[in-house]
Amino acid sequence: MLTFLLVLAQAAAPAPKGLTLRDLQERARNNDPRVRQAAAQLENAQGKRDEADWAFFPNFQTTAYVAGPTQEHRLAGGDNGDPRLLTPGSTGGLFHGEQGVTAHAEVQAILPIWTFGKLTAGKSAARHLVNATEALLQRARDQAAFDVARAYWGYQTARNADQTVQKVRDRLGPQRWKAGPR
Repeated sequence: MLTFLLVLAQAAAPAPKGLTLRDLQERARNNDPRVRQAAAQLENAQGKRDEADWAFFPNFQTTAYVAGPTQEHRLAGGDNGDPRLLTPGSTGGLFHGEQGVTAHAEVQAILPIWTFGKLTAGKSAARHLVNATEALLQRARDQAAFDVARAYWGYQTARNADQTVQKVRDRLGPQRWKAGPR
């Protein structure tokens, strides 16, 4: 049943027509490599603008680690003992004496307090960069559409050139002999 419906749908569908100049120009505006490159540059500029907008917020850096097993490090005489005399576990290698674990955590926050106008200027420059890049994208799209139109009309001219030449010869044929040979 489904196959029958698919066959009917294909039979009822209109025959595909050739591509028009507008279709070709729209495809060029979307798929030309220059347009895609300009679109990527626009995304990059928008990312820089977003980065400039968020520059005032604090930057957090966190470092944390846990390490182990660690061997003991004790003086043989206790806290006030001779620093040259260590316990046997301190000098006997990794698995002698009492083992331990080391943990470390550190958080650092950086907040710009006074930037001497750098943030405001950076935001303004990033907005101008986005506007300029949008104009370059539009230029690339227009150039792609222009190139396609030029190629399209060049093809149309070449395709119909023999008919046009024959029409001109047919029109000039009787007139050429009326004026006489030169």
